[in-house]
Amino acid sequence: MIEMKSVSEVSGITDKEREQMKIFISHSRKGREAEDIQKEREQLSLKLKEKYGEGVEIVETFLNEISEKDEEENPVFVLGWAIQLLSTVDGVVFGRDWYKSKRCRIERNICHEYGIEIVKL
Repeated sequence: MIEMKSVSEVSGITDKEREQMKIFISHSRKGREAEDIQKEREQLSLKLKEKYGEGVEIVETFLNEISEKDEEENPVFVLGWAIQLLSTVDGVVFGRDWYKSKRCRIERNICHEYGIEIVKL
């Protein structure tokens, strides 16, 4: 079995030493209100800043223009949009209940397949 190493382990740079770490927050939207998702994102953002310092950049993945209805009617479009964002980040943190979302599970598989760090908080 191949052991996955974090970017920090490979580079020898500690998490706090990184100048700018771009992080994608993956979260399930299904059956959740926008306010609930935003609150979770804020909590995860605070934890990320504690871990990586102020140099962390949270990539905006929660757009009001993309609704739960859009995700249900055209999930491949929303997934494609998310994959484009994944290609620009250093790491991904997964919100609660991510495993209940097909899109989040695919995003996690992409991280494993392409060596994108999965950030544990």
